[in-house]
Amino acid sequence: YSNVTLAFDHAARYFATFADECQLMVSVDGGAYTNVTIPTVPAGADWAFVNSGKISIKSGSKLKFAFKYTSTTTTAATWEVKNIVVEGTK
Repeated sequence: YSNVTLAFDHAARYFATFADECQLMVSVDGGAYTNVTIPTVPAGADWAFVNSGKISIKSGSKLKFAFKYTSTTTTAATWEVKNIVVEGTK
């Protein structure tokens, strides 16, 4: 697949630093998972959902996506993800 994009709606709250606690990871063709930047993240002040924006993904024949959530003894954010859309050209 080529020209692959991923988009989703998400809401989060109680995080100290979003990028440290909520991450999108991608594996292409069985390779290692790598972190992908999410262009638009929730403010975290309420439960309002925002759209991530279209995220370009490296081309490949097998793509795996992981939503990684990390908590610590100091922070335990919540993260909700819905309406996941993957588009691409075969």
